[in-house]
Amino acid sequence: MKKTAYFLGLFLFFSVSGFSQVKVHLGATTTGQMTFVLDEGIKSDPRYVQTNDVKFAPIGLSFGADLTDNFGLQLESIYSIQGAYYQVVDIYEQVQGYRDFEANYLHLPLLMKFMSGSADRARFNFMIGPQLSFLTKGSEKIKYDASQYYIPEGVTPPEGAEPVDGQDYYNLPATEGEIVLFTTQEEVVREFKEAEFQIAASFGFDIDITRNLFLSAQVRMNYAISDFRNEDFIQYMQEQKYDELYGRRSSLLVGMQLGVNYVFGGTRFFTR
Repeated sequence: MKKTAYFLGLFLFFSVSGFSQVKVHLGATTTGQMTFVLDEGIKSDPRYVQTNDVKFAPIGLSFGADLTDNFGLQLESIYSIQGAYYQVVDIYEQVQGYRDFEANYLHLPLLMKFMSGSADRARFNFMIGPQLSFLTKGSEKIKYDASQYYIPEGVTPPEGAEPVDGQDYYNLPATEGEIVLFTTQEEVVREFKEAEFQIAASFGFDIDITRNLFLSAQVRMNYAISDFRNEDFIQYMQEQKYDELYGRRSSLLVGMQLGVNYVFGGTRFFTR
């Protein structure tokens, strides 16, 4: 009986000691980011040139638990405004319009956090984990002026295109203002998936600034594993032979995230 009580006492002691080392924290973040659309079809089309377009994830919330000095878990909720902007260029490489892809998401990453085990004021970390992303808004728009454009082989020229005799380019009329793609009555399928699975990762550092507050700075990356368009939409697009090359379309998001976090029980630097 005494041995049982002794071992039970040891178990409770180490459990309480281990729990006392857990650092629970809540945070708010904001991120500046760029979206890179990975689509060989668009990349191979000489009409489109992607530009660096910075957008923002204006607000994010995080809940984390540092289970040890070296490992923790972090759950986040991030409202993210994403997109990619392409210039539409003619055969003279003059910009005649644009193609604008926009998609807003609610990201829910669950991250494993690997940290340097020191009690220094600044500590490096690396995080990685799965992420569920829910679409809140998505659109793809295009607008260009009349000019002469190269049309890739195998692509159906847009309506109104006229081939130039003896040349490998076409005279294209201007669009009737800005056109939102894939929204006609015949297109009964939605382009974007309403939810998708991604991989999220980051590396950066935390800086303790007061007894209960630390700042975080992270280089963040999200990668969409699968095509972010619906399978029904992809099939429909191929059957209708739209005026572009088909390619699997995924996305890579790269950004800089800044955050402020409150630690229950005190930050590591100020409580050691």
